[in-house]
Parts: sequence; structure tokens; C-alpha cells
Amino acid sequence: MGSCGPAQCGGQRPEGACSVGIGATAPLWAALAHRYLRSHFPQTPPAGRFVSLLGDAELDEGAIWEAVADPSVARLGELLWVVDLNRQSLDRVVPDIQIRRLTGMFAAAGWQVLTLKWGRTISRLFDRPGGAPLRERLETMPTEEYQRMLRAPTEEDVTHDRHPRHHHRPRRPGRPG
Repeated sequence: MGSCGPAQCGGQRPEGACSVGIGATAPLWAALAHRYLRSHFPQTPPAGRFVSLLGDAELDEGAIWEAVADPSVARLGELLWVVDLNRQSLDRVVPDIQIRRLTGMFAAAGWQVLTLKWGRTISRLFDRPGGAPLRERLETMPTEEYQRMLRAPTEEDVTHDRHPRHHHRPRRPGRPG
């Protein structure tokens, strides 16, 4: 997670010398630079939001937490981080307790934390008959089981695999259909 080899750094840096946390913090530095420019050069045009999209696994990076803990960063109202808490990492499944801890760390550093857990489609299912038990099941499901469920074949996949005549081979370029 926190390091990369020479191949990822264009062969210019030794093993472990790169950080994947820098991309996530780039909008933060852009917001600070823009504030500096506006305070020293009034003709600098206003900016909108500075947005960073990152996954929960990226929060393992020290560069992220150094930035989050800086008191001046919490006052950057134009900065927005969207953290996808998908409970996945390249090397492990992120446990539920970790998600609560991460949320608490942001809040403790003065960040406003909003949690959006379910989208419109599944929220509509929760409103239907049987939706309350479905929501309860999903809310209490262990992370490992949740990840397996996301990768399970759908009924359509299973049905499609049972009927090989529905499989179509792509045409090769230059050959008749």
C-alpha cells in the first residue's frame, strides 16, 4: 500500500520511496495555494470546490493523516473528500471497526463527516415489504461475507451459463460473420 517499487516510479526511486497518498491530498494543496494567491493577488479568480475521491485503503497512508491533522486544513470549506468505504484493500478486507475508527479520526481533527451508506436503488428496496429484514441483514453482515455476496453470480449469469447456445463468439476481424 504505502510503497512502490522502481517500476511504478519510472525507475527513478528506490523501493519504498513512493506514496500513493499524495494524489489524494493534491486537492488540499491546491486549495491552500489558491487561498494564498487570493490573499496576495486580488485579481485571482474565485474557485469552486477542490474535490478528492479516495478509497478507505488509501487512508493507510501517513501523508493522508499528516494532512488531515493539520488544523488549517479543517478550516478549508472549499475542500471536499469523498471516501469510498467499500471495505476493500489490495491486501486485505477492511474490518467494520476500522471504518468507525476512521470516521472518528476525521471528526476528531475537526472535519465535518457525513455518512451516505445506501444508494437510491437499495433504499427503495428497504421501503418495500420485507425491506426492514433485508436492511438489518446487510447492516449486520460481516465484511468478508458482504464481499463474497458482491461477487456471487446473479441468477441471470447462472441461467446464461446453463444455456450455451446463448453464447456468441465475437467475429474475428476480416472474416465473414
